[in-house]
Amino acid sequence: MEYKVVVDVIFLIGILFLLHFFYLFILSKQTNKWLPIESIIDTSKLEVVNEGIGNDMGVLYKAKVKYQYMVEGIISSEKIFIGDYIRKNFPHSAKSLINKYIKGEVVLAYYNPKCPNKSVLETGV
Repeated sequence: MEYKVVVDVIFLIGILFLLHFFYLFILSKQTNKWLPIESIIDTSKLEVVNEGIGNDMGVLYKAKVKYQYMVEGIISSEKIFIGDYIRKNFPHSAKSLINKYIKGEVVLAYYNPKCPNKSVLETGV
């Protein structure tokens, strides 16, 4: 009986993960229709989080890029792409984003015309 409960819980968690990533996929596709706007990079740095596990797998990396654009006033955002909140064990992808978005540069951001405070620097999946 306990075995079935454990299997059911794991199955439910798996379904929830699939639904969450399907939602992110749909939202990512919608960003292709968002409007471009010039924005300026305020901050571009590597965020390092040590989970305290005691080995290299306990260190997680994320690109922290903050930018501003003006639509009905100045709006600040940190969203690079949909799903960018996920930290990774390897710094390569985060470092490449930091090298791409340098503090002080003017770049194109893409904002949701229905909700201008939602934006990304990279559209699509």
